[in-house]
Amino acid sequence: MDKKTDHSDPSEADWLGWRGKMMIDQSSINLNTGSYGHTPKSVFSHAEAIRKQIAIQPMDFLIRHLPQKLFQARFDLANFLNGSFASTVFFPNVTLALNVVIHSIPKIIGPSTDLATVEILLSDLEYGSLVWAWEKIAKQTGLKLIWVRMPRRPKSPDEILDAFQHHRTAATRAIFFSHITSPTGMILPAREICAWAKTHSIVSIVDGAHAPGFAPLDLQTVGADFYGANCHKWLLAPISSGFLCASPDWLERLDPLWVSWGYEMDPNLGIHQTDDLGSTPAIRRLECAGTVDPSPYLAVGSAIEFHQEIGSAAIWARQAKLNKRVREIVSEVVDWDIQTPPLGEMSGGMVAYRLPYRGPIPPLRKFLWDRFRLEVNFIDREGDPLMIRFSTHFYNTMEEVEILRDAVPALQNYLSTLGGLCP
Repeated sequence: MDKKTDHSDPSEADWLGWRGKMMIDQSSINLNTGSYGHTPKSVFSHAEAIRKQIAIQPMDFLIRHLPQKLFQARFDLANFLNGSFASTVFFPNVTLALNVVIHSIPKIIGPSTDLATVEILLSDLEYGSLVWAWEKIAKQTGLKLIWVRMPRRPKSPDEILDAFQHHRTAATRAIFFSHITSPTGMILPAREICAWAKTHSIVSIVDGAHAPGFAPLDLQTVGADFYGANCHKWLLAPISSGFLCASPDWLERLDPLWVSWGYEMDPNLGIHQTDDLGSTPAIRRLECAGTVDPSPYLAVGSAIEFHQEIGSAAIWARQAKLNKRVREIVSEVVDWDIQTPPLGEMSGGMVAYRLPYRGPIPPLRKFLWDRFRLEVNFIDREGDPLMIRFSTHFYNTMEEVEILRDAVPALQNYLSTLGGLCP
């Protein structure tokens, strides 16, 4: 949540000035922040300074300085997202964070429950590796996964909620969905879904990988039982800065994916009592993974400061303006089926199209890189044609977007040479 006043209607010169504060290869075009964002120079310098301190005197930094810095980083993130320090656990990425939740589902549902009688609702637009995680736990426990098809271009958020409601049964015990879908960039009505789940005693587990920095995010308002996300995408923190938020009571039901220091708790310290290690015993048993580089976590506060210097509203408006131009160009030069809702409350800086093609992705990525030095994302979902996804952040320029006027038809022509075209 922004604590500063947004800039009013920055000019192209203003945006170029902000772009100049980013670590960017000027010889290439990144329309794929949805996978990885660039890093502001100030954030990079902060992380590098931490690594330098560790390299010079590791014991001094890790023993004497890290606890307070980790406490501050956790506080900054929780404050920015209107969360709670005692409920915020750092992870290298959202995949690891949500794997902890998924593999703890027997304890979350309840040890006395026969999991063979349990159904989990999941949207059909979930991130591939987490789909595998759910499939793995389903095979191990016997629980049933119910896939809910999401409308690709809903007229209102109600259509999303209706889709979940239609599949609820007495056996539904948990729901898993992306706040912002990775394949298409659609923003789901997370608050409404979680509130509906709560009224039916359904545990809500949200993959918010894209949300921080992409769209308004207030964790208290969303009200998810478990919310995991990344800071290294749209918030532009260093890679390996993810987190999980859950109420203290829910944290107690989670089992770490590893056993390290913190697994056994100090009996003289309350499980949610702040310790002298920058966390609480409940957080530490999930977060501590032996010796790791803490600099990505500690630099999250710098990324938040950079984001707030520009202002959330200004950034989101810029993302949408660039994305609007992407949509205009693509619709003018090819006849691809758009998979993302119109710009507004259900979409922002990402738009996806279904390609008339089934085949391997690497040749397509290589073609755009070799010919245009352009990065986009391709999504391969079993049984469907490929999708192509364009992401626009504030640091992209209109000139970079305009390259699509040449790149998109060229890619279409290249597809026709590969075979595998489909209607």
